Amino acid sequence: ITRSLVPKDLLGDYISWRALRKNISKFVKLRRFENFSVKQCLHGLKASNYPILSKLTFSHQSCCKIWRKVQHPVMAKKYSRFSFDGKLSLQRKILWSWIFWYFSYIVVPLLGNH
Repeated sequence: ITRSLVPKDLLGDYISWRALRKNISKFVKLRRFENFSVKQCLHGLKASNYPILSKLTFSHQSCCKIWRKVQHPVMAKKYSRFSFDGKLSLQRKILWSWIFWYFSYIVVPLLGNH
């Protein structure tokens, strides 16, 4: 069902989609009071397997500006020296946010309506 709701690029390549399905399956099998963290949702997922994230390009300045908005200012200063590391970290942050949104606003409501 979710493949028809979400664009293909946001679900990643075949490897990512398979890992995401496994994570959804683990989530569905949870009992009532068991927890499932975002880290568990991200198990087996890599930002490099998402075409939309690998196409992102950042200049050194824009990367630092985004880091200042997303992260703590001290971390932004640390990562401003390494734009490549900043890009990778930003890709991971975007992936983390996307998977959190995906589980919160698509997977959980679909399970609640079933």
